[in-house]
Amino acid sequence: MPAAICPSSSSVSKNAVARQAIGGVRVLVVGGNDEFLHNVNAAAGSRVNLRSEPRLTGCGPYIRQGAVDVVVVVLGDGEWPSIWEQKFLAAASRHCGIVLASLNPSSHRWVDATQCGFEGILDLGVPVPARTEILSSIMARAMARRQLARRVAVLEASCRKLRREREQSEAEVGRLTASLAEQRAHCDTVVADASAVSEFRTLVSLEVELDATLRTGLTAFVLRTGSANAAILLPGQDGSWRVAAYLKSTRTRAAVEGMLKTFGEDHAALVGAQQSVITVQPNTTTRHWNELHGTLFGWSSLVAPCWGESRAEAVILCFRDGDRAYEPAGIRMAQLLSSELGRTLERNRRVQSRAA
Repeated sequence: MPAAICPSSSSVSKNAVARQAIGGVRVLVVGGNDEFLHNVNAAAGSRVNLRSEPRLTGCGPYIRQGAVDVVVVVLGDGEWPSIWEQKFLAAASRHCGIVLASLNPSSHRWVDATQCGFEGILDLGVPVPARTEILSSIMARAMARRQLARRVAVLEASCRKLRREREQSEAEVGRLTASLAEQRAHCDTVVADASAVSEFRTLVSLEVELDATLRTGLTAFVLRTGSANAAILLPGQDGSWRVAAYLKSTRTRAAVEGMLKTFGEDHAALVGAQQSVITVQPNTTTRHWNELHGTLFGWSSLVAPCWGESRAEAVILCFRDGDRAYEPAGIRMAQLLSSELGRTLERNRRVQSRAA
């Protein structure tokens, strides 16, 4: 009863190529004599890694480390592995091929070997060429299993790498999605601001008189920034600043006349030299503008210089009762509207100068 099927010449040549690709077959022979070792060496080829041990005891660590592909246990006449050896070899058969070699084994031993998960039983009574062919087939199957295990290991490593790359890609997609949402919100804000500025430009361009233009500008500032009261100051020929228009909601002009006068005399020129909006809150500190707190004490204020091309054409002062700070959107809108109003006032001033 054969222990292995003899492979064809083409399959043998393929197995030889596979052996050369991943190294020679690793064989452990337990209890074999020199003649049998020579027979195994001839069947395994020139790249064989052959190890011989007299007994199975002590081979456990060598087998568990995965350093062997085929274990050949040579039994004496009528011998059979003990219970411990059967359990050990059955556990080792999960990692390597187990072959029992015996002289004229009985039929029930074949059944026992199959139930234990062994490759089979090699009959030592067959001629040497037939034995060599059977051993060569066993070695070929062992190399095929080793090559398959290596491919599975490579595939598992590739799958782990792909999983990590997928997780990184998903994280990157999440970041890009969040960034896209932020950019979309920013674009919506820019479009809304552009629409508001365009509407404001249309309103002030329809006004011919200076008073109407200033009134329209103050109304837009109050509505867009959430202020309650607003005043606009224009520069005079002597360098002083005067209140040209005032829009009230909670405070009359008479109630804040002293504050407006102090602001125009002491601070309007300095504010007009700036090109950015200044916000002041009660009981807080505004960097580089601490002197404004004494003048604007008690109000949340927003001061916006209206610049043309070369100078500040006006300064707008918006304020409201309480300490509720101005929102970033209101500050951004004040910056846009003040720039647009400054260009409009400069254009009107040049037209009036030419007409005069």
